Amino acid sequence: MEIYKKDDKIIFEIPFWSKRSNPYMEGEDVGEHKTLIGIICNDDCGNQELGFAKVIDMDYKGKADQNTDIMIHCWGYEKKEFIILCKKLGIEIYEYPICAYCEKTIFGYFTSGKKGDMCSECEQKGVK
Repeated sequence: MEIYKKDDKIIFEIPFWSKRSNPYMEGEDVGEHKTLIGIICNDDCGNQELGFAKVIDMDYKGKADQNTDIMIHCWGYEKKEFIILCKKLGIEIYEYPICAYCEKTIFGYFTSGKKGDMCSECEQKGVK
């Protein structure tokens, strides 16, 4: 990654692809994955957060890749505009599910209830 200042802007050049690594196969080329993923989620106040997160390579464990929290926020974008930007850049999007019961963003595991997706808190409370 390169970071520099040009005129009155800070420029972050982030490689599109990152090398996969496998500690069990040292020195072998095990491929690449996209460096960033587009994220759509709601904050605790119900505001929509849009931005980019780093993709975490999980291939060496035989699991799907994961992502960090949003690193680069896209303030001023509407959801529709952000989706168009991601498609234009060739970046996948992950939209966190919303609990149908408490209407909070669901991070981590969840189940399905009669109304739809249910976060672990609502499940533990026995919400119907």
